[in-house]
Amino acid sequence: MARLLCAVVTIVDPELIVLGGGVGQAPGFAEAVTAELRSIAPVMPEVRVSALGTDAVVDGCLASGADLAWTQLTGNAASPPGPAASPSAALTAAGDGDPVETW
Repeated sequence: MARLLCAVVTIVDPELIVLGGGVGQAPGFAEAVTAELRSIAPVMPEVRVSALGTDAVVDGCLASGADLAWTQLTGNAASPPGPAASPSAALTAAGDGDPVETW
């Protein structure tokens, strides 16, 4: 994982890498990736674990389904009214309230 992230860091130079899903939540995984990345990456971004945890995939599927249903019902690609339509808009790293930009 650290070698893959090193390639991303080298090309994109992100300020933050968020490890998501069940793998990101595994005990010691983020620390091990951070230690390995620190030894091989040209610059070191911050590495955090997603606050969404194992729900990230389900939340993304639900948000995509809601967007598709809204588009098919209204013919409008704009998001439906109400709270954040996508989990990425509500994503916070480590639950600290700081929004995380996704791409």
